Amino acid sequence: MGVAGIVALARKLPQHVATREAHEAVRLLEHEQHDRRRTADVNAFEIEIIEEDGILRTTLKGSGTHAHLLRAVAAIVSETKSRGIWHVLCDATALTSPTGAFEKFEAGMELARAADRRMKMAVVARIEDIDYIFENVARTRGAAVSVFRNEEAALRWLLSAKIG
Repeated sequence: MGVAGIVALARKLPQHVATREAHEAVRLLEHEQHDRRRTADVNAFEIEIIEEDGILRTTLKGSGTHAHLLRAVAAIVSETKSRGIWHVLCDATALTSPTGAFEKFEAGMELARAADRRMKMAVVARIEDIDYIFENVARTRGAAVSVFRNEEAALRWLLSAKIG
């Protein structure tokens, strides 16, 4: 029987049967369950990809770990190729933890290596997260990428003929 089963069973006991120790054990088990859920949430990562008016809109939610960013790059590259849509708007404002220079460098390298040269990608990020490492690494290796503070500027650049 798992933790949830024990907690459920203990809650069903009549008040006069359940001892103070049993109540404390249930409280500790519930706290432990809550901690496990919180840990899972910290490591959670979600990639949402939708097609809208000829643009592949992606939203990244969760922690910006090395593995998560590489997974995001792989998903974006795969979707652009399978759908034949070459304009990508990536909303990275919901990344919960600061992404380090190494992670940004590696993601930029992987994007430049794997992306079709027809792809043009605008990334929207929180101002405090923008340091242009991802953009510079990807661009110097041939990818058409630019990072912006807001979606309006990102869309203007994305829909323009301008690459740089």
